[in-house]
This record gives sequence, structure tokens and C-alpha cells, in this order.
Amino acid sequence: QSALERSPTLIDWIKSIFRRRTEVLSPEGWYTRGHDHDGNYKDYNINNEEIHHKQKLDKPSGTAITLADEIIKKSKYSEWSFDKNNHSIHMISKREDNIPGTHTVQYDSEIDSLEIKHTAHNRKGFALGAVIAAEWILNKKGVFNMSDVIKDSNFKF
Repeated sequence: QSALERSPTLIDWIKSIFRRRTEVLSPEGWYTRGHDHDGNYKDYNINNEEIHHKQKLDKPSGTAITLADEIIKKSKYSEWSFDKNNHSIHMISKREDNIPGTHTVQYDSEIDSLEIKHTAHNRKGFALGAVIAAEWILNKKGVFNMSDVIKDSNFKF
């Protein structure tokens, strides 16, 4: 038997931070204007932008899709699209020179905007994520992702 650490990128703790954004902006949270009682962002349009180096072949990236899927679970949206409209999360994928990875989720309304952004300045964080996952998975059996590593209170980074 063996174990496998599977993830679109090995820096999933960033995804965990992004996943918490809907909890921060829930009706029980500090910012309720513009929400209905189910926590939906009725007045907000959501943009999900990702920028990576030109050699990256997938568009949008797996991380961008995962972020959109997490937003869809807790919003009025049922899909994402490269086309800008009020019925889906607007996905923006860019490929530029020397960009390891940038992900930005923006909630935009007539009243205000909120932006959550992660910018990788180099590939060291991705390498560190791979090492952390490799250390954590020792002597385990099954299929895991980085969320399992993060949730493990016994594992020290």
C-alpha cells in the first residue's frame, strides 16, 4: 500500500484562505449590506482573475477553477464564464512573461469593491509546499490533498 498527495498546486493553504472569504462576508459576519438572508451576494458581481507565465498551458488554471467552484457553492452563481455577465462568475485568465502566479477574487458592487489577492513572487513557495506534503504523507495510505495537511493539528509546519 502507498499514499498519494494530489492537488492542482501544492500551495493549497492559499486556497484555504480564499475559501474563507465567503465566511467573512456572510450575514453573520461583519459586512451584511448587499446580502440576502441566505448569504448570497445579490448586489455583487464576482471576478476571478488569474495570471501566470506564458509557458503554463492550462487556462484557466486548476486553482482558478477551484476558487470559482468554492464561490459557486456559497453564492447565487451556478457557473463561471470567460464572458462578462451578471449570471456567472467572470473568469479572467492571462499569460504574461515571468509571472509565477497571481490569483485575485474581486467582489464588485455599485457601493464598493472587495479584493482578495495572492501573488507568488517566485516558485519557492510551490517547492516548499511539495516538501511539506512529502513530509506529512510519510507512513500514510490513501489519496490526500493539501487541505488534509492543513487540517492536521498534529502536523507542524
